[in-house]
Amino acid sequence: MKLRLLSLRARVASVFGRDSRRLRHVARRPELATHADIELLLRAHGVVETKVWAALDHLKQLGVSAQLAWAFVMEYDGVELADTLVSGAWGAKGSRAGVAEA
Repeated sequence: MKLRLLSLRARVASVFGRDSRRLRHVARRPELATHADIELLLRAHGVVETKVWAALDHLKQLGVSAQLAWAFVMEYDGVELADTLVSGAWGAKGSRAGVAEA
């Protein structure tokens, strides 16, 4: 029982401590964004876990930088990013279909 309590405390500390601090830090300096940060950001936006995994796989397959993905989430939404990636609507040049890359 004690082990379970410790792991639960670690998870809670991770969610409410370190992860949120990291996201605030990257929000101030987006050039530091990594794919792990995008994973945290998608979860923070309430994206379903299976979609998070699929979106990250698509990001890596397409070679989309974490900085571009971060900017997309800041402009639109984490759910929008996940839906765009999973649906295959992300263009080969790293932009959403129908939206020109800035």
